[in-house]
Amino acid sequence: MNDFQAGRDITIKDSKITVNSTSNEIKPIGLLTTPELFEEKKHREQLCHEEKQRRTKHLPKLISFSCCCLIIVLGLQKFTDPSNPVFLTISVLSSIASMGSFWIAGKAWTEKSEFELRQLEVLKEINMILRERRAL
Repeated sequence: MNDFQAGRDITIKDSKITVNSTSNEIKPIGLLTTPELFEEKKHREQLCHEEKQRRTKHLPKLISFSCCCLIIVLGLQKFTDPSNPVFLTISVLSSIASMGSFWIAGKAWTEKSEFELRQLEVLKEINMILRERRAL
């Protein structure tokens, strides 16, 4: 519950009442006004974008590592005897490393984090409320 003081927190001009509240209490999504919902939607979309960037920032390094492993295998195949046990060991290890890093990169690209999923749920709720209010 907030304590308001007349003159500082509440002003009345031309039959318009303005309440200046510096409260940090979180309002439920359903109680937000339509402009506040649009601001909240923009904020949540920005959070999702930042989370996806955080989640996928290492992908170029992983893919580069995979390509380097494949180039090593192809280079060794070109310049060494394929029946050489050293070549076979290096090629198998490089292939496993390459496949593993591709798998990790694919998983990081497709799976969303728990934080991102929560933001997407709130975005769905905001869109439904805006649609109910016919603001979309």
